[in-house]
Amino acid sequence: MAGGSTKLKYLKCHNKLFNGEIKMTNTLPLWLYIIFKILSMSPVLRVASDKNFGEIKRDSEQVLRLSLISFNAGTKIYSIISWKFSWELKENKGFDLFNIIEFDMVPDESVVNEKVNNFSESLNNKQDSLKALADVLSFRIGQEGNTTSKSFNKFLAYVAIVAFIIPLFSTSMLKIHSVFSQTGLEKWIYIVIIYGLIYCFVNLFLLFSEMIKVKAYVRYTISSVRESENPSKEFLIGQYHDWYWMKEESRVEVSIIKNIEKYIKCILIWSIILVCVYNVYNFMEDNSKEKVVINTQSELVHIDLSVTDRNLFAKNQDIFAKIQEDLLNDRIQSIILIENSEHSTKQDKYNRIKSLITAYNIHNIEIIEISDKHEGESIVNNLQLIMLRR
Repeated sequence: MAGGSTKLKYLKCHNKLFNGEIKMTNTLPLWLYIIFKILSMSPVLRVASDKNFGEIKRDSEQVLRLSLISFNAGTKIYSIISWKFSWELKENKGFDLFNIIEFDMVPDESVVNEKVNNFSESLNNKQDSLKALADVLSFRIGQEGNTTSKSFNKFLAYVAIVAFIIPLFSTSMLKIHSVFSQTGLEKWIYIVIIYGLIYCFVNLFLLFSEMIKVKAYVRYTISSVRESENPSKEFLIGQYHDWYWMKEESRVEVSIIKNIEKYIKCILIWSIILVCVYNVYNFMEDNSKEKVVINTQSELVHIDLSVTDRNLFAKNQDIFAKIQEDLLNDRIQSIILIENSEHSTKQDKYNRIKSLITAYNIHNIEIIEISDKHEGESIVNNLQLIMLRR
């Protein structure tokens, strides 16, 4: 009997499919879906869907948009020079010079009133089930209230997280101008990371402001029920009215919270990338210092004068500690300082190093200074320090 029932269901489904009642929908191939998802996160050549606030899904019926430049700003997506198309490329939807995809916010009151009127008309033939419908709507209103409470609690938690993160970046943001003094690939990597962080923070604040806006939604009044000729039916209509508003409020709040989560995750990812890049370049800079031993009685040390004042002594701490120890223990016969740069900043660093050596020269050894300056910009940024040992 069970087998016959399954066969009957199969035949009914087959007939519906044959008659066009069930439509077969092709989904995006997985490899194409992955490519589109990656491009959906790029500001250049971005692929987005006009539905679901730009989110790409594997539904072939959605219209996709390829934009030359596209970016989010809170509850809006701006696209410059975009092309709408279906993924099978069977249909060209045309080009747009400028387009805005807006967040699916709470509908207008007229739309809700139309829904309420339709519901009211449907109750004319359901007088016996008004009590059951009232119980169901009361249950659903409670569910939507719980969802709204959870969303608001999440919102408060994310505000606290952002309030904790901002002070961590405040000190670095004050020194953001130093990024532009870098050269080569390092400069552009830092610029991309800073752009990503600023972009995420701006969108976070826009979504926060949208979340805390005062929502003046109309609620059903008790007087409408009291003055009605059919209070039971009017009460049910009022329940449906309030439930529909709460459902839309909850939907919007949950969607905003999901977008806030997305940007917080992006901030964490960009922060991890920033820490990794900073440590990699510091490690490379530390290992760029050259130290060459000529023989057992002499030592040549190169000290990079192009680093910042903070890093000058920090990165050469071992070298200066060794010089201090050898000077105090009278192990050095003489020191030769070879200066290569005329730049005022490097000259100041050179003088500081010379003053340090002089301060520990308690045995009055000979300190010889040699100027090896070039015309124009110096090719060498190092101070060469030769120590002749006893």
